[in-house]
Amino acid sequence: MRKFLIVTNRTKDTDLSVTRKIERYLTARGGSCKIYDKPEEMPEEFLEEGLECAIVLGGDGTILQAITPLVYFQIPILGVNMGTVGFLAGVELDDLEEAMEALLKDEYEYDERMMLESTVYRNDKVIFKAAGVNDIAISRSGFSRIIRFKIWANGELVDSYGADGVVLATPTGSTGYNLSAGGPVVSPRSDVYIITPISPHSLTSRSIVVSGEEKVVLEVERIGQNHMEEAFITVDGQHGTRLKGKDRIEIRRADVKTRLLKVGKTGFYEVLRSKMGGRKLGKEV
Repeated sequence: MRKFLIVTNRTKDTDLSVTRKIERYLTARGGSCKIYDKPEEMPEEFLEEGLECAIVLGGDGTILQAITPLVYFQIPILGVNMGTVGFLAGVELDDLEEAMEALLKDEYEYDERMMLESTVYRNDKVIFKAAGVNDIAISRSGFSRIIRFKIWANGELVDSYGADGVVLATPTGSTGYNLSAGGPVVSPRSDVYIITPISPHSLTSRSIVVSGEEKVVLEVERIGQNHMEEAFITVDGQHGTRLKGKDRIEIRRADVKTRLLKVGKTGFYEVLRSKMGGRKLGKEV
């Protein structure tokens, strides 16, 4: 690789010291770099043809901000973790030079991740559409009562319940909101996604894992009776819209995938053990 885009988060790399370190390292070895420091507003002109890699500094949140244009321009992503947990950002600061050298020597693997696409219909008209690599969450606002849902998979009724919301997570997103809501962790290589109710008002409503081939439909039966009682759909915590009763949300596996770059030999379960258990990478259990 020789052509790089460095996407940096100024709240993490406030003086751009890490950004400039990466730029100096790559250009000194024959690489070329473009730098952009507003991942949530990345213009398409920065994503010129021929870019081979986007190095995203900050953490998983920064990657999620930048992911939409990078995915649709098919630019692979290497995340550098300057945040907290960092499941998408696979490179720690201590391993930065080693990771840059691996890119220059083409010693990396592509790690393709499933994305979910959501489409919201109101009176049979599309009012919102977005895709995400982590999750799609439907939740109530602070003053709302519970939301009542009906959920179908491939036309078959799965469940009907009242809850604070529901999260549909990819395997990549299974370690996020889904896990906090009591859902399972799923290997990112799995071709499935997870439906997890958020604080369901039922003793029997639990997470359900569905095939990536299946289309899931949610119907919002009831939200509330006044303007203080609202529900929202959000995709990867970045894009969303307000929902009304009788809105229909269709969820399916997206046609595109997020392409992450993997350098080194650290596997998913070692990362999971480290991030969740507070152990350092490479240490025995």
